[in-house]
Amino acid sequence: MGKEKDNWGRDPAVHQMRRVFAGMEQIQKTLLDQTGIKPFDSRLRPVRETALNLFDKATALAAGKGIRLTDTAMIGIYAGCLQLAMTNAGIAISQDLLPDDSTLRELVREVSR
Repeated sequence: MGKEKDNWGRDPAVHQMRRVFAGMEQIQKTLLDQTGIKPFDSRLRPVRETALNLFDKATALAAGKGIRLTDTAMIGIYAGCLQLAMTNAGIAISQDLLPDDSTLRELVREVSR
């Protein structure tokens, strides 16, 4: 059996998602540090699930509206989704970490209704 060429690591979309996931992890770490919540706090699983669900809906909505989903835009959308999910779970966080982009904030608002 011959060795098949692996193009996975060369795919620009894969590289973009790696950057986006790294940014998402950084946003989570920053918010957790800010609130003093430990990464394995039992409240975080449903918060993360809610944030990811909102993120999926918001990025699909953005794509449908023709909004260019750059790394920064996707990380900003996730930050808004995570902030909303944390707030809904009773975890207060500062608004300072959220992107100052009304289009992204509106996307998160739309999918959270």
